[in-house]
Amino acid sequence: MIRMKAHFLPCGVFVSIQAAIIIALTAVSPAQAQRDPLRLTHGPMLGKPTAHSMAVWGRTSNPGEFTVRYGVDAARLDQISKPATTTIDHDNTGVAQLTDLQPDTRYFYEIVVNGRPHGLPGGFRTLPSSELTRNEPYNPKGLFNFRFEIGSCANQNPASGLGHRSLTYENLNRDWASKVHFHIMNGDWLYEELRGFPVEAWRLVQGVEKLKRASATGVPSSAISASMPGAIIWAGPIRWPSINRCISAAAR
Repeated sequence: MIRMKAHFLPCGVFVSIQAAIIIALTAVSPAQAQRDPLRLTHGPMLGKPTAHSMAVWGRTSNPGEFTVRYGVDAARLDQISKPATTTIDHDNTGVAQLTDLQPDTRYFYEIVVNGRPHGLPGGFRTLPSSELTRNEPYNPKGLFNFRFEIGSCANQNPASGLGHRSLTYENLNRDWASKVHFHIMNGDWLYEELRGFPVEAWRLVQGVEKLKRASATGVPSSAISASMPGAIIWAGPIRWPSINRCISAAAR
């Protein structure tokens, strides 16, 4: 037979201990609580292409830093950018600058957070250089040819189209991403359909009052942003006069 003894505390002592536990559990603010390791939540996205540089945009789960590894061989990314800093006043986004690139050259890259690759790997082609194409008798202005693609109305709502797996994006990635120098998105680019992480939860985790809006896109669409620097014309999805003005401007 096993004998057990029960020890009882006075009611006042038990209430005091219970209150102390509650205070201890609630004393730590959300901003001070233990968080998951820093990670990339959005990106990469390319922009500002030149013959010798490229910008790589990314968004992290919390304020921090990321770098970009890049090179002309996808299996040997032997160059690294200076760290890009992400801050809460810019919704934890930052831009890394890749410099001293060779003109009209195919590069490959990946974003690195905490020493590990994050997000989709990508590639891009730098613009040609006027200095290299200039020829005094035949091309004194240094003119050069380039390739680009243009699209519009990238609504990925499954209720009104093919959804996130749009064959247009898959075809562009397969046939053109490695050939063009940039792409133009002529309006209607972001549509916020579903929010997997509630706004209030984001605010509490970040410990801030000012709210930001973010949209998620499908993998094929994201791959285009990772492989082709974009020039984006912002236009409201139902403001047809503004879209028409964008189309006219692009035509000019």
